[in-house]
Amino acid sequence: MIKNVLTLRNWPYAALAISAVMLAAAHLFERVWRLYPCPLCLQQRDAYWTALALSVVAIIADKTLGHSAINKVTAILIGLAFFAGAGVAIYHSGVELGLIASSCGSVDFEPTGNLLDELSKPMIVGQCDEPAWKMLGVTMANINALASLALSGLSFYVATRGKTASAKIA
Repeated sequence: MIKNVLTLRNWPYAALAISAVMLAAAHLFERVWRLYPCPLCLQQRDAYWTALALSVVAIIADKTLGHSAINKVTAILIGLAFFAGAGVAIYHSGVELGLIASSCGSVDFEPTGNLLDELSKPMIVGQCDEPAWKMLGVTMANINALASLALSGLSFYVATRGKTASAKIA
């Protein structure tokens, strides 16, 4: 099963799905459990948005052009997006541990429920040096660093060793 995912043709589908799930989880923690993100948390999301967009481009390019060279390039670009996200998450982990100084601030306000009112107000953000959630000493930034590194590694594996031919995901 995993071998079918780690192909040049199928990896963009997997990267798209994983990125969408990670972004949905981040918004769930924020909206439902009110674990508000700090500016570094928001920057970590950029990697998933980038990987998601690159995955869509890769899928469209594969459907229209079908060149394995394009699939390799997009797998590398997706890997770089995840790697950049890992860098931000590792930096954020250092800030949380007090190893790195950061000038992240916080802004407080309560959402009103009215979209137009909320758009005119500043976003609720947490403090970069105070984790919104921690379990057994592990924070969301720590988990994201590991996840982003793993996804980056998988992308680079697919780009260098992934097979071209496989069954398409419908």
